[in-house]
Amino acid sequence: PKGWQVQAAGEQRWLLKGTGERPLQVTLQCITELLHGPDDPVLTPVLGALEPARMSVRWASWGAADSGVSMAALQRRIVPGTEVQEIAELPRADRANPNAPHGLLMLRWDEEDPSHIQQREAFIATLTQSLEAPGTAKNTTGTAP
Repeated sequence: PKGWQVQAAGEQRWLLKGTGERPLQVTLQCITELLHGPDDPVLTPVLGALEPARMSVRWASWGAADSGVSMAALQRRIVPGTEVQEIAELPRADRANPNAPHGLLMLRWDEEDPSHIQQREAFIATLTQSLEAPGTAKNTTGTAP
């Protein structure tokens, strides 16, 4: 989204920072293997380990299904509390190659913070608008690298 900043955050990892007093942070990591679930070791350096006694896990939809542009995200919620961790995989650039790299998005947000909610919604809208849906034109305006 407009105003967001991108900075390197390690090998094959970037940090996308939102705007405002409490900027939302999204980590983008390039991976080659598909995510193996909510406790995949690739998540630990960014989100920490899954703690089944303190966390619930569910699927969420990012984007508008009616427009044909949406993707699934895995949500890990810390209970009790207001922190939500979300993980979404971007499609492979070369879908014919199962070893082609693709992006893994990881974010933490506070479900009671209006700023985080607004920034999350703006990020998801920008992301899903940039994805190419069958039968629609690709809109790349304002997408992050």
